Amino acid sequence: MPTRTRAILLATAVSTAFALGTVALGVARPPAPAQGTRTASINLGRIFDKLQERQEFEVQVDAMRRQFQEEAQARKKRLESGLKEVEAMPDTPDRQAKVEPLILDQLQLEQWANMKGSELDYEKSLMWRSIYRNLRSEAAKLAEAEGFDYIVIDDGSDDLPTNREVKMSLEGQVLDQFQRRRMLYANPAYDLTDKLIVRMNNARAAGAPAPATTAPNAKGTHDHAKPHHATHRPHRRHSLTPAAVGHGGRTEACRDRLRGPGARLRGPGPAQGR
Repeated sequence: MPTRTRAILLATAVSTAFALGTVALGVARPPAPAQGTRTASINLGRIFDKLQERQEFEVQVDAMRRQFQEEAQARKKRLESGLKEVEAMPDTPDRQAKVEPLILDQLQLEQWANMKGSELDYEKSLMWRSIYRNLRSEAAKLAEAEGFDYIVIDDGSDDLPTNREVKMSLEGQVLDQFQRRRMLYANPAYDLTDKLIVRMNNARAAGAPAPATTAPNAKGTHDHAKPHHATHRPHRRHSLTPAAVGHGGRTEACRDRLRGPGARLRGPGPAQGR
């Protein structure tokens, strides 16, 4: 056998023996390099602005607010009419006897306004809970479809605005915003905001549950739909009697108190999550 041929056969035998020995010893090959984690971002403010679910909720909540405000105004007018009648009367025991029921009515109106304000607040909390659950669900589906491991909220901003009317120093306002920022930069190429909006609105149109509302039950009170993990404590109703009001009331104090109940049913709408 030629020397060159023997050398080739020997080299082949050695390579084969080494390979078999490696397998026998259980030495694994180095793992293939893992693929990098893929992350996308969304703009929460843009989602809130264009979300059909939020718009539907706000229509219902605004209708409730208007109904409560109209009832509050009607009750205030009745009280003011009674005050004018009493103020025109001479200071006699009969006048005092008419003042006390007015004070009682005013206290009941304030209690009613507080209760209705709590109902509106609860309805808005239902809206945000529902939006949060749907946002997480559709974001997970979108991440799986697009091949992303994480979808994070882009809370970055080019500026940190201040307001001199806020009870905090300007430096404190800037530092507070600075420390709360979690995203310094997000590549626009991986912004999934518009795709998530389309998904959430399509899911809504495809038959998602209607917004939760309060409806009168057989007893004339309201039952609230309770979301998962939510605890709703019923409003306490206090009994107001002339004895509880006392006999020191005056029409001026009653009129001062009348200026406030309607304001309890007003207030800012749902917060913009920008």
